[in-house]
Amino acid sequence: MDEASAPGGGVVLFHPGEYRTATIFLIDNVTLRLEKDSLKETKDSNTCKENLMQQRLFT
Repeated sequence: MDEASAPGGGVVLFHPGEYRTATIFLIDNVTLRLEKDSLKETKDSNTCKENLMQQRLFT
């Protein structure tokens, strides 16, 4: 998201696949495009907690 917004805006595209992430924060002038089958919801709290811990390590 940050890289797409740097030049004044852009598009972040998720192709079909498996992505591990926590909350995605939207930014002005950036379009988030999700192709079919690129988004899956998990109700597994361990997965959510694990993703949050990984996010904190990289921010």
